[in-house]
Amino acid sequence: REDPGGEVEQTMADGQPRTFIEVSAQHPSGAKQMVVPLRQTALRNSPIIGAVVLEYTNIERQLFMANVWALYVVGLAGLAAVVGLGYFGCRVAGRLSRGIGQVREGVLAFAQGDTSVRIAPLDPDEVGDLTHAFNKMADDLAQSRRALQQEAEMARQATRHAEFLAYTDLLTGLANRTQLSNLITQALEQAEQSGRGVGVLFMDLDRFKNIND
Repeated sequence: REDPGGEVEQTMADGQPRTFIEVSAQHPSGAKQMVVPLRQTALRNSPIIGAVVLEYTNIERQLFMANVWALYVVGLAGLAAVVGLGYFGCRVAGRLSRGIGQVREGVLAFAQGDTSVRIAPLDPDEVGDLTHAFNKMADDLAQSRRALQQEAEMARQATRHAEFLAYTDLLTGLANRTQLSNLITQALEQAEQSGRGVGVLFMDLDRFKNIND
């Protein structure tokens, strides 16, 4: 057997197995070889009496072909996993984007004065929690606004009642002296502006003081 690289000789000298490629007339494209020392006995330190050379080109090819389909299956499974994770990531990102977009639109509408806007409940995640928080904030602000409107209406009613008490006689429901003074002042000002006269009718009711007291 040809041994141009001296692998067989080296193995017989140091006892170390080696692999090499033999290129010869029989194997012009190269044959994968393995050389193993052959000892006199099974003891590790026994003398080397020769070497065994094994060609494993066909064995390697057969092992590769036997496992190539398994490699394809593993590769396809990995590719499917990557595609699945990418699809799942896109779904999650899309859902988060839609949820955040709805919250943003709700906030903008609320800022423009539309306190009736509410966001439809989403999945129970961080965006869903944000949606519930926004709806609760909107409900609380709407309730506070209604309370302020009620207080403002009560204040207007109190003001009107105070004006009524200030310018009206409670017994007769007629204008009191303060209101009479205001009306006379207004009439005099209008008469002066228009150049017209103004008159006051005085009526005296006998014994009305007894009824008034």
